[in-house]
Amino acid sequence: MRIHQPLILLGLTLGVAGVLAGSVPGRAEEFAKSQQLYGGGTAEVEGVRFGGWGSGMASQDANYKTAGDASIKVDTSGYYAGARLAFVQPKDLTSQVKDPYGFLEFIIRFQPGRPKRMIQAGGYGGGGSGGGNSGSSGGAVGGVTGFPAGGANSGGSSGGSSGGSYPGSEGQSLTPDTKKLKVVLMCDSGTFVASNFPVILFPASEEGWFSVAIPFVAFKGVVNGSVQSIDKMDSAKLHELRVFGDNKDTFWIGEIRTTSDDEPISVDPVDDQEVSVGEAVEFTASATGGISPLEYSWDFDISDGIQEDANGADVIHVFRKPSPEIPGRPGELQPKVVTLTVRDLSGAKKPVRLTSNVTVNP
Repeated sequence: MRIHQPLILLGLTLGVAGVLAGSVPGRAEEFAKSQQLYGGGTAEVEGVRFGGWGSGMASQDANYKTAGDASIKVDTSGYYAGARLAFVQPKDLTSQVKDPYGFLEFIIRFQPGRPKRMIQAGGYGGGGSGGGNSGSSGGAVGGVTGFPAGGANSGGSSGGSSGGSYPGSEGQSLTPDTKKLKVVLMCDSGTFVASNFPVILFPASEEGWFSVAIPFVAFKGVVNGSVQSIDKMDSAKLHELRVFGDNKDTFWIGEIRTTSDDEPISVDPVDDQEVSVGEAVEFTASATGGISPLEYSWDFDISDGIQEDANGADVIHVFRKPSPEIPGRPGELQPKVVTLTVRDLSGAKKPVRLTSNVTVNP
């Protein structure tokens, strides 16, 4: 943690994923291996039909490609206008969706959105829940982050979600216009939807392409009058897949597959600190967890119970009261205990909780 000047950087830096999509070394063979749903071929080769929903559209495009000769161009303008992919032969995902660490992974190429510039803020961030005393210093959606800049071994976290420095952006901080996705799986057992899922970018093997993975447990549907998760179904044979973005945008899907990732969450310790009342202090969390999108929650005083005072990998807090004196030891202050909790959005992995001590001088 460090003393932070009241400047907010809107836009995040992408990093290098620590886990590549696909198989996970050492994982027990309890579930079916990764299944390719779309491999970058033409519609005829892949056995798919492209179409649209509302004013949106999916179409074959040879201008951008990863593993094959084409990609799927997606035109979307909201959750009611997007792309449809119908499979000539249904894809049996029954085993994959029952894997508690199972994901539906897209390899996507986004267009850079509008550039975000450094701005002088009137307060100390925005996005925290600390009643004006705390906030997020990044552009995170709900405090969710992907991988850090600096390589797979850096263990850091960029403090935000979708977006980052794109090749050729000359240092500008850019984010895609699409911040969240809605993905619909139409199966023999029902229709299952993952809605408002934040776009968390992990660099793929091809430059300019990124992995976006959604856990299967995020897909819900109404079956026999009640809401059910797709992993509870006896059968999940996929007939059609629909993709929508939350904003007007065009992006390209190079591959679609299932994958499994059981890498546990690992969090670097947060340093102890000595600060003064009224100083704006930045707290930075560094964590990895495979391809799982991670969520960060902070509590700044354990004495009143653990609550969510702010969320995000990088947050700012102003301590309004000094640390209390230790009883019987005049002049010695009892540090405040700051608690960081890191969890994955799917809830499949065990969350990690760390504490640090902050001595607040009068």
